[in-house]
Amino acid sequence: MESDGENNAGYYIRSINKLSRWPDAGDTFENAQCLQADAITAELRTGGNKLSWWKINDLENETLAQITASLISICDEKPNNIISIVAVPCDILEDSIKMEKSLSGARTAVTGLMEKHYDSINMSCEDIEKVAGIIAKAFIGCEGGAVIKEIDRDEALEHLVSEYEAGSLNLDILGNWAREQIRPPYEIAVADDELGYIRSGTKQVELQLLNEKYKKIAVSDKIKFFRQEDDSDVVHAEIVGLYRYANFAELVNDYDSSIIAGHEITKDELVRSTTNRFPLRKQNKHGVIGIKFKVLET
Repeated sequence: MESDGENNAGYYIRSINKLSRWPDAGDTFENAQCLQADAITAELRTGGNKLSWWKINDLENETLAQITASLISICDEKPNNIISIVAVPCDILEDSIKMEKSLSGARTAVTGLMEKHYDSINMSCEDIEKVAGIIAKAFIGCEGGAVIKEIDRDEALEHLVSEYEAGSLNLDILGNWAREQIRPPYEIAVADDELGYIRSGTKQVELQLLNEKYKKIAVSDKIKFFRQEDDSDVVHAEIVGLYRYANFAELVNDYDSSIIAGHEITKDELVRSTTNRFPLRKQNKHGVIGIKFKVLET
């Protein structure tokens, strides 16, 4: 079958988890019906009768690391040190499976790689069996077909960091683990009573100068609040809103002062205490920010 009339040079790839599900090099392979059920139900799970792939032109390390960065960009949990992928020559897959470019189905935070995403469409049980057979032969090491490639996680992470520095990541869909690698939690020391207000949920907004440290702060970033006298006493939070103002007097005027301070306090009192902490000249120089957060369960 054809792939939307495009050139069929290159490879379709998808991540694969070997574990004990697939045969080893040197094993014999008769047909996909002999494979363990987990190899198919876990590794070739479809949605809408579609199977997700990425299309690349070559198997150079640079290309593989780039596409693997795309895969790990949505990881909520730490991936294995070595990430395995199966690379199937386009002509082999397109000979029997209908392939279609699918930007909407691309699950990646790397925006520039979305155009490389394809789906196997209208998949039947017979089609899944064909794909499983192609992958099994790759694990055995049959020549002239698909191959298994292994990419170092740290190398892929370097590419992900590069994409972030280039402004090419969609931070809204970045996975929790991936986010922590490229956007470590903001660490903020607070007084004993203030940490108690944060932990109890009465304090929901943190005030800071909009200086260099907070210039790139974004919703969904994490905060690590810790007690000034004991940095092992920690509360973890996630940012859910950002309020930028010229100064704290304007910011405080627009919000309930109790959710900023964590207790009942007048707006004037809150502005005075905050200005003692952050002089007006610094507010005028940098601007200010209110960081709304929610406490995370640990």
